[in-house]
Amino acid sequence: MARDAAAWAERRKELEGDISATHPRYRRRAIATENKLTTMESRWAEFSNMMFGGLNPKETIRNANVVDFKIFWVWHLEKSNIGALSTLETSWKYLRLYYTCKLGESIAKNISTEITAELKRDYKPKGVINHHDVGHLLRSHWECDSWRLRNSRRRVELALIVLLLSFTAGRPG
Repeated sequence: MARDAAAWAERRKELEGDISATHPRYRRRAIATENKLTTMESRWAEFSNMMFGGLNPKETIRNANVVDFKIFWVWHLEKSNIGALSTLETSWKYLRLYYTCKLGESIAKNISTEITAELKRDYKPKGVINHHDVGHLLRSHWECDSWRLRNSRRRVELALIVLLLSFTAGRPG
């Protein structure tokens, strides 16, 4: 009986390997994520070849320090058409994932914290409607507005939409 169970377990592993390669439900990561990881791997290999003279990219990323990562980001910005800080943050996420996949461990906490703080330093919060804006908008809507709506229900609906936008941090413009 144990022999049948061992044979069944072995067969199941073989089938799972076949299914995971072909069936999208059993993929470990999304296709887009795999593509980004491949792109990041080639970027790091190119950078490693240029910076460290053809050393193994796996070893260079293992021995990289904060300065090496900052130099990589400057080089990466020059080589790519990144226009937003959030894109650079996403690239940092994929570089950390690449590091984890290749080495089986996370980037050192102090390196990750310093790079993330550097990326967040230039972050500008997006404007949202505050309570003063909502008050002015609703006042002009109810008292000063010269619109003639078909029925008063539309005026109430419009006011509720303005309130909903303000509560959900809808951005003006």
